[in-house]
Amino acid sequence: MKKIFICSFILTIFLFSFVSSLKLGISPAYMDLSGEINEKICKNVSINSDREINVTIEDKWFYGQTQSRNLKDYNLSAEGIGIKFFGDEKVSINQTDRLEICFLAEKTGDYYGIILFSSENNFATIGSWVKLEISGNKINSSPLILTGSAIKGIFSKPDNLVLISSIFVTLISLLFLSKILRNTDIKK
Repeated sequence: MKKIFICSFILTIFLFSFVSSLKLGISPAYMDLSGEINEKICKNVSINSDREINVTIEDKWFYGQTQSRNLKDYNLSAEGIGIKFFGDEKVSINQTDRLEICFLAEKTGDYYGIILFSSENNFATIGSWVKLEISGNKINSSPLILTGSAIKGIFSKPDNLVLISSIFVTLISLLFLSKILRNTDIKK
């Protein structure tokens, strides 16, 4: 009887857990662009998925001597460092679509950014690294302005909270099951 209860309990845990996946791809994964001050620089980006989805496009920037691959370093807005980003904020992707992404810089320098493409409900996010080299004679020495909350935390999304709580319930269930099994071994 106990074995049937334990097997039913484990089967119930697996039945309540559901997995959802989404294939999301982007090309190019890295954009190396160069241009002059106040010149609109554009690049075509191909984005694909395994089904029709809505995608939110967001840009984040890092201003330093060399490019960083740590997402936490990308905490600047385009406006804060003198870059204008031209592109749709939300698009609907039907398996494979091409988008035009454009930039216009007001100051000379090397800028490093990432363009994030997030699926509806943030099930998947993919990014394309950007290196933007701007040359010209004008030099604008305005200070950099930091913006808050550049990279969203995992705990701020309701969908991730459901996932985390289901993992927590599964762990508690496994601890409870192991305690029952230990107690039955001790009684024997």
